[in-house]
Amino acid sequence: MDERSRTPEDRARLAREVKQRRLQLEMAQTQVEAAGGPSVSFVSKVESRKPVPYDGISVVRLERALQWEPGSVAAILDGGHPTPINASTIASEAVADKSVIYQPAITLPESPNEAALRDAILVMARQQAELVEEIKRLKQRIDDLHQPHDQRDLHDRDKRASA
Repeated sequence: MDERSRTPEDRARLAREVKQRRLQLEMAQTQVEAAGGPSVSFVSKVESRKPVPYDGISVVRLERALQWEPGSVAAILDGGHPTPINASTIASEAVADKSVIYQPAITLPESPNEAALRDAILVMARQQAELVEEIKRLKQRIDDLHQPHDQRDLHDRDKRASA
């Protein structure tokens, strides 16, 4: 989708839909970015009706953060409407992908003593550390996907050579 082929009316329609959805989800622009969306700058430009590239990872991230089905931005720009992701779809995908679901590994007794609470805190601290490591691995995978193919090939070659 070339931004030059988009009219001011297309951009205005997208701006309205994005802002309306963001407010419906009670999100600030910074929260859109924090939810895995594009940068605040990108969201601000969209909502200000400025031309931006309406394809690529930023649009995918915007749709995901606003809980829209893929292709919703294109639908809006073409005069249609976005398709919100169904909450039951999100839940069923989460159940299918067990890595998305966080299950605490502890249950506190009815009347915990100091030792039981200390043990629970240690377990939670360990779980937190594991989650932080998982987040780092996922961020690295995302960064790897954003590298141009030739850079990705060089990066992969460097990894293999150092192994």
